[in-house]
Amino acid sequence: MRRSDMLRIMLALSLGAALTWGGVGAGCNPNLVSSLGGTASLPTAPGANPYILVRFQNQIKGPPQNSGQTAASGVDFLATYRMTGAKYSITGVMGDGLEYTADFGELVPCNMTVITLGDVDDLTAPGAWVAYHGTLDPVLQPLAPFGKLLQNGVDFRCGDVLTFITYLMPENSRSYGVDYQVQSGASVTGPFSGPDTFTMFTDGVKAW
Repeated sequence: MRRSDMLRIMLALSLGAALTWGGVGAGCNPNLVSSLGGTASLPTAPGANPYILVRFQNQIKGPPQNSGQTAASGVDFLATYRMTGAKYSITGVMGDGLEYTADFGELVPCNMTVITLGDVDDLTAPGAWVAYHGTLDPVLQPLAPFGKLLQNGVDFRCGDVLTFITYLMPENSRSYGVDYQVQSGASVTGPFSGPDTFTMFTDGVKAW
């Protein structure tokens, strides 16, 4: 098993432990944080850990049918980033797509320099698709390109959560928008009543 695959498994297990402890459904949603005696019980960002949490979230409720009257199943995501000169990618449940309010997250080391939803080498390329499942082959309808190159130290910082979001345009019920939001890692402080999943992951990487 490759080291990168093992690290992903470790992340999934540590986040899964927190989700079970917190009594919530799934994902890395900031709603995970709760309050017990006025103290945050779970961290929602890497904070002092040397990672950035990149998340995808689908906020499109009940995507309409396409011209062939095929029901949409969700939204697929693809982000690419550069780290030490090399290009890497993160995919969010390619195929069926993320359902409404569903999300997917992956930790990326803080030496990531730039990232976009789509292709860092071509900002005109799409990075999100509405997934339709017809009677024959699946169809992916691309959303408008995100078109922005986000820079470490400018648009986000080490320890932050960077979330790419798809949403329904208010002026047109059949048009979709793509945006992003950043949760500052500096705002996440302990002590925590529940498991600090990000520190667990960092410790696991050091021990690997």
